[in-house]
Amino acid sequence: MQRAQHGCGLAGCIGASDLLAHEACPLARPDFVSGIFDAMESLVFVVDETGTIVWVNRAYAKITGFGVEEAVGRFFWDVHYPSQNAEQARRAYDEFGARTPKVLSGILGGHIVTKDGERRILSWSNTVIEQDGRIYAVATGVDVTEWKSMQMRVLLADRMASVGTLAAGVAHEINNPLAYIQANLSMANDCVDAIHLRRPEHDLLEVKQMLGEATEGANRVQRIVGDLKTFSRVDEGRRLGSHDLHHIIETSIKMARNELRHRAQLIKDYGDVPQIECSETRLGQVFVNLLVNAAHAIPEGAAARNEVRIVTRRKAGYVVVEVHDSGVGMSEETLAQIFDPFFTTKPVGEGTGLGLSICHSVVTAIGGDISAESREGEGSVFRVTIPASGSSVAPDPHRPSVAPPANSTPVRVLVVDDERMVANSLRRALRSHDVVTASSGREALDVLARDTAFSVVLCDLMMPDLTGMDVYAEVKKRFPGLETRMVFVTGGAFTTRAQDFLRDVPNRHILKPFDVTAVRALVSEFAAAS
Repeated sequence: MQRAQHGCGLAGCIGASDLLAHEACPLARPDFVSGIFDAMESLVFVVDETGTIVWVNRAYAKITGFGVEEAVGRFFWDVHYPSQNAEQARRAYDEFGARTPKVLSGILGGHIVTKDGERRILSWSNTVIEQDGRIYAVATGVDVTEWKSMQMRVLLADRMASVGTLAAGVAHEINNPLAYIQANLSMANDCVDAIHLRRPEHDLLEVKQMLGEATEGANRVQRIVGDLKTFSRVDEGRRLGSHDLHHIIETSIKMARNELRHRAQLIKDYGDVPQIECSETRLGQVFVNLLVNAAHAIPEGAAARNEVRIVTRRKAGYVVVEVHDSGVGMSEETLAQIFDPFFTTKPVGEGTGLGLSICHSVVTAIGGDISAESREGEGSVFRVTIPASGSSVAPDPHRPSVAPPANSTPVRVLVVDDERMVANSLRRALRSHDVVTASSGREALDVLARDTAFSVVLCDLMMPDLTGMDVYAEVKKRFPGLETRMVFVTGGAFTTRAQDFLRDVPNRHILKPFDVTAVRALVSEFAAAS
């Protein structure tokens, strides 16, 4: 068979005329068929059993920049993937041939390189045709580069809008406790100055009350930051595990609280439900979205008369979560489209219409289901059904769970932290022990070079110059055995390296801000073992 040239007719290549019953049909004319393919906006090309291009349409030349004479007769991957291993593609194609369209798609991947070196993203479809005893693969590619780019911009805009809303809510929640932390600490300092001159008992009691309130405020900030970090664990976004459903819901409530509080009363109707198998981060995002949507369905100004109700219950191997709202409800037409991508009832600029479609993807990806019921003027119910796990939740490895011994023998402790105030706080918390501080990883190694008689080393994980991970490696190499006595104190493992390190080493670690009682208990545990 002669290789078909551009304009000679694809029908001669694939035997289209043999498939037609009537000679009068215009599709029996090769020039007519060629004209049809040349009129298509999608690029079309044909390769033979060797992977050689034998025919292309006009859209191919327009999209790729390669004319007929530059493409026909050449190995396809030599033309479009010069920087990749064309020989590897050739061997793969030779092994399976054009008989398997999936092989062609697999080798092509999701893009093509044009003559100018531009990378265009294509959506491929392939078919196999046999003619005169030879096999040909016909590939059709739709250029979706602009669509993908727009999709990414929309997703980014949606993400940024969500981050903005979340940041505003978190700032609001944090500013409340910070306000009285700062005020109480300032007044406590004034009272302490006055106590130097006189010591009336009521001043001491008031100082104690101020410090207690400041401590409670700091604990609130700690919980808020901890909840926020749940949504920042990008690496865990797709990692499944067994989790407590109510814990996930409670975390989501805290994130959405600022949206809810001015619109409705929140009512929790929790049942006795088993653990669920899911990604805590992604499912938490689902509940945040549903709670915020429920709040937005209720006009502001009548919070006492409206409610958002969360119901959880068992259902034959599944756990059901329902989010009810007493909002404006939806029409049947709106209800039928709410999970469609880019569908939104919000004004232009206030929503992208991706929230519920993403929720649907997250829930169905773990074998669950999400549905909605609503009537105009009567509110809505969103129902999430998730497979039950039945297993127990593993304890959080970040927090020490030891009880402080009744008596603690004083031991030597090395505290390594580049934040002077953090190191001072640990020194004060452990004042019953012999505490040495170092303000950098290098200073810590210098201290240990002179003296390794420490029962425990509390080391910051993320420090400039030498990190806690670097210190650990050096200690393990230079002072074998001492590395087992290192405990890492971290404000959050936000790099992949740090996350992998904490997962792989057996050492204990404590999150900042730390619980003083827990730190003392942990040191006492090492003291008892030394």
